Amino acid sequence: MFKKRLNIKIITVIIIALLIGFGFHLLLNIQSEYADLHEQSTKKSSLLAASIIKSIQNNMVEGRADIARRVIEDLKTGYEIESLQIIRNNNTEAFTDHDTINAVIKRLESKGKDVDSETAGEIKRFYSLIKDEKEKGLIRKGAGLKEPDPKVRSVFDSGKELSYIDKTGDKELHIYLKPIFNDGRCYKCHGSDYSLRGVLRIATSMTEINKRVAENRNRALAISLITIFIIGIILRTAINRVVIIPISKIVETLKAVASGDLTKEIKIDSEDEVGELAKWFNRMSKNIPLVEIFKHIRDSVNKTSI
Repeated sequence: MFKKRLNIKIITVIIIALLIGFGFHLLLNIQSEYADLHEQSTKKSSLLAASIIKSIQNNMVEGRADIARRVIEDLKTGYEIESLQIIRNNNTEAFTDHDTINAVIKRLESKGKDVDSETAGEIKRFYSLIKDEKEKGLIRKGAGLKEPDPKVRSVFDSGKELSYIDKTGDKELHIYLKPIFNDGRCYKCHGSDYSLRGVLRIATSMTEINKRVAENRNRALAISLITIFIIGIILRTAINRVVIIPISKIVETLKAVASGDLTKEIKIDSEDEVGELAKWFNRMSKNIPLVEIFKHIRDSVNKTSI
């Protein structure tokens, strides 16, 4: 019983220490991996955003707003992309109405007789674009956002990109916001009243990333438990040989001595603390008969004196 109790106590303490150590290490690894995957997602969104903005600006400069809109619509159905929006300063979504085209037409027509042939051609193309879309039944009513997003507004104020994780319901999204600066080439149609034309908002699903993190977490957890199990077996064997068995021998010898067998010795050759205990016990047991003899002599002397 003594052997089992001591064995269990030692193994339990060691396993608890291992569980805490491995658990803490696992937690740090998961957090680090999640941060790395988040950074990778941000880089992917940044590259995608730069490509989108470049494409839109080039098409808009050439007066091809229809191509720019088509690019946005096509990318909205891209892999892992939950939503893709260009948000204007007035908190409305670009390419969902004709407000920008109408404003451009108004600005260009305001020049009156000073309008050159190139500008007149651009005005005609914009009117033609609106007419074609109406004939095709593509009536744009606009898509205002439900309420101003403070993070989008912060990008308008700072002019710096921003990324964060948004948990809405059962979905977890990586949101990337990139400012669209008012390029000098855009002044002709859009003016220079604003330094930013809008903010590109890309929302991508975190499902795959979370899945990878969960798989790696489960794999690391399984490896950790197997490792702890193997270490536990090795430690139990080592503790039995080094501690439990020698102590059991000492206990058995003590029982024999307590029963009157003073000739019993502990046969332990180790030079550690357990070996020292056995050595000094053996010396003590050898001196017990002498103590008894001296006691008898003393009693006899006392009786003779009386």
